Amino acid sequence: MENDELTNSIENWEDKISHDKDLSAIAIMNIYTKMEKYFTKMFIMYASGEKSSAGYVPRRRLCFEDESHLINFLKLQGGQFIDYMKIIENFTKFIFVINEDPFLLVFSDSKFYNVYKKSKIIRNYVAHESAESKNLYIKDCLCIKKLGETSKFIEPNKYLLGKKKGIEISRFTYFVNEIAQISNVIIDPRKYF
Repeated sequence: MENDELTNSIENWEDKISHDKDLSAIAIMNIYTKMEKYFTKMFIMYASGEKSSAGYVPRRRLCFEDESHLINFLKLQGGQFIDYMKIIENFTKFIFVINEDPFLLVFSDSKFYNVYKKSKIIRNYVAHESAESKNLYIKDCLCIKKLGETSKFIEPNKYLLGKKKGIEISRFTYFVNEIAQISNVIIDPRKYF
């Protein structure tokens, strides 16, 4: 299936984490990167009119002849780099018929969007360790408005290994389970609409 690389990465990292818990933040960074690659592949495939292995093909409002036509259109923004995640998040609603947009649930379902957003924030913080990425991590993942005596900074590994409220699994396990589910939704979102 189209998500094999992503699901294999998840399984590989789950195995590594079972032996070394200190790898959880690196694992989320890697898994998020695979998810970006998967989203890009599926976006190009669907926007070019191809169907998924489940037979799903969304109707398009903007019809591109093929991958080359789509990429040339996207490059009109200027530059050689195409930020597919930004395009997917902001423009699929204009490319696909609204109730057939395969990415709609990722950005409209609060559970999926929360996992997507927090995974991205952790990935950015682990990859860059910039002040901006740290502040986003503190605000959106740790849910701390201001660090102080009552609230302390928690490194991503410790955060990911902690339990999610109301669920008896680690945040890492919760995130990777949801990412795997998101990847399946994109292959065939019909049962979710």
